[in-house]
Amino acid sequence: GIILVKHDGFALWEKLEPQSNIYVGDIFHCAAKSEFNLESQDKSTIKLNQNSMLTLKEYNGETKFYLEHGEMSADLNSPHPPFVVSTPNGRVEALGTVFTVSVE
Repeated sequence: GIILVKHDGFALWEKLEPQSNIYVGDIFHCAAKSEFNLESQDKSTIKLNQNSMLTLKEYNGETKFYLEHGEMSADLNSPHPPFVVSTPNGRVEALGTVFTVSVE
């Protein structure tokens, strides 16, 4: 499938390639029939499902994402530093290791 990324401060979307570097402020968009798996340095994984948009807001001892729409799942190694997902409807802070967040 097609995964697009828009880097902070840039106007254009570009295709995200495997093993690409990602940066704080990046916005990821999964098109229809696509999914995006992101693995952190500690081997925790984030999965962004099709028709979803996710922004990496912070990655500095604490991980913060903003899920604008769609669905993401997280499988975090334990113990993990603070991990927060904000949405237009609220905020989720990971207390466990496996969870899913959806925004319609």
